[in-house]
Amino acid sequence: MTAPGIHTIAAHELRRLLVTPLPWVLLALTQLILGVVFLTTLGELREDPSMAREEGVTAVVAGGVFGFAAAWLMLVVPLLGMRSLSEELRSGAIRLIATAPVPLHRIVLGKYLALLAPLLAVVLLTALMPASLMVATSVDWGLLAAATLQLSLLGAAYAAVALGCSSLTRQPAAAAVAALGILLFLWLLYWLGTRDIALAGLFRFLSPAEHLENALAGLMSVRGVLQPVLLSGLFLALAMIRLGLRGHTGSLGAHLQGLRQHARLSLVWTVVLMAIVLVAFTRSDHGDWSAAGRHTLSDDSVRILQQLDGPLDVVAYAPPEEALRGDLRRLVTRYMERYPDMSLTFVDPAAAPDKLRRLGVQEQPWALAITHGQRTEVCARSTEQCMTRALQRLAREAGQWVAFLTGHGERSLRQESDTSLTRFAEALQASGLSVGTLDLTQTPRIPDNASVLILAGPRSAPLEGELRILGEFIEEGGALLWLADPDSADGWGALAEPLGVRLLSGVVLYPDYRLLGTPHPAVIPVTDFGNHAATRQLDASVMFSFARPLSRLDQSDWEARVFARTLERSWAETGALEGELGYDPAAGDRPGPLVLGMGLERKAPGSHQRAAVVGDADFISNRYLDHGDNLRLGLNLVNWLLATEEQLDIQPGELPDARLTLSATASRTLLALFIPGIPALMLGAGVLIWWRRR
Repeated sequence: MTAPGIHTIAAHELRRLLVTPLPWVLLALTQLILGVVFLTTLGELREDPSMAREEGVTAVVAGGVFGFAAAWLMLVVPLLGMRSLSEELRSGAIRLIATAPVPLHRIVLGKYLALLAPLLAVVLLTALMPASLMVATSVDWGLLAAATLQLSLLGAAYAAVALGCSSLTRQPAAAAVAALGILLFLWLLYWLGTRDIALAGLFRFLSPAEHLENALAGLMSVRGVLQPVLLSGLFLALAMIRLGLRGHTGSLGAHLQGLRQHARLSLVWTVVLMAIVLVAFTRSDHGDWSAAGRHTLSDDSVRILQQLDGPLDVVAYAPPEEALRGDLRRLVTRYMERYPDMSLTFVDPAAAPDKLRRLGVQEQPWALAITHGQRTEVCARSTEQCMTRALQRLAREAGQWVAFLTGHGERSLRQESDTSLTRFAEALQASGLSVGTLDLTQTPRIPDNASVLILAGPRSAPLEGELRILGEFIEEGGALLWLADPDSADGWGALAEPLGVRLLSGVVLYPDYRLLGTPHPAVIPVTDFGNHAATRQLDASVMFSFARPLSRLDQSDWEARVFARTLERSWAETGALEGELGYDPAAGDRPGPLVLGMGLERKAPGSHQRAAVVGDADFISNRYLDHGDNLRLGLNLVNWLLATEEQLDIQPGELPDARLTLSATASRTLLALFIPGIPALMLGAGVLIWWRRR
């Protein structure tokens, strides 16, 4: 008679496991809790979109869901596996198993595979949560694959620990407590590994914390794979040996005989596990699985490095914690590989207590100070985006000031609201530009150090003297960005003729706005950017809201180039925006396509002058800045006006999933699926099994 194979034993054990209510109740509770974590994380992303811009939607969601799953499974797996072998020990069936014509490793591996099946189901359902966001963002499939693989390996290690502990005692509850204690101890080893003590590296390797953290960032390493393999091998070997010894009764000699029977297995496992440890300590490199290589230096960062000349000195004011310093070292090393004239020095902030305060770092216990020549910039986040922005500020000419005209109800730079420009101003400052406001009633002259003047949707009319000052600024070669909203007050049109531009009446509408998913026909995406330096590399739409059309004067010394044009089916509505809206040429409506943005150039005294006019200020407001390439266009226009073409299209570390656009219907669907849906099915299966067994 042929001995049953591993898969036969696994199928039998799995059936025995699933015909009890406990696993179904545990799985239902697991999915319910993970669903709550998932939807809570989505809510946090909506409240704070900067999380998505800095880390990516996939990383934020996976970090919350997978991180909680790793902790929760540490409680669930010991409960699922506590009866695997302890029941055989308690009933005495272990002797029959040990004397049966079935190799012990088949029995142990069969029980192990049966325990893995529900765990892998939990892992796949956990991965389904961030994967479901593909309807709302560009999911980072590489990062999700790394997180799924690492959590699967972690669950496999949990199962091996539970099975091994189940072989040590006749009491299932004691087996569950022992497994939980071992798993908690392994996680706590990471805390020891971050201390400056002997064997810190070994502690970090043995703990799953660092490996899971790396995977949730899209990084996979040989060490991260070998740690759960090592843990699984140790406890599976323990279960096999204990199973063999438990099958022998009587004298010490009988036990020794059983031990000799497993000596070969023990020797093989010892050699294999020693090899695993050896490889783990000789291979510490990480593979970047993330989309767009978020842990590989981007082309934009390389472009910034090419603009620098001379040594770069990086001082990391960081506590002597190996995990933190390791992250900072890996970040800076990516730049040092492309810029050899860069040095890195670590300083304990405790040895320089006032240094972080002088650097302007208040909330974090560490910072990177990057010095180039006589200038120093600070990075307080261990991300490429932060590091490259600091380098961009160093690469930019010092003293460039962007002045926003105020005093006429323009968009605010200070008060947080959907219509203000606070976040756009912050982005300008992050790129190395000084930003400020200018009130001509208090400073009756535009300062010479104003590199660019921005006029952002004034609501009240200018004084005659203010128009004269602005006219002189234009005549003397000043760079102007004029965001001319349709509801701008009368009087500002006097600036149009000196710029060779005509401001047309009406608000641009698009009839098929519902198909595009916009809330109003006056909110329209633009994808026709012409052939302008500021828009040449744009690859996403720019959202304009309640914009006015523009045209070029026939007689002008300005050379005009269109950089934003609407779709052909659009029109400029000159009537009231109420009731049934439609194109009516008899009422003076203008047909599309319509111009919304123009770049202007001409020869000025001693220079080459540039200006830009846009029929909308909303596109760089807080409400729309995250849409498509809105921010990119705004920054590009300012850099183009500054004649710093080398700074165009710099988006360091921009992630493909930096934006989340989840509709109300999609939100309700995800809520129904992951909160009552899947957990209810699992709980229903458990209740049905309980009812039949009752």
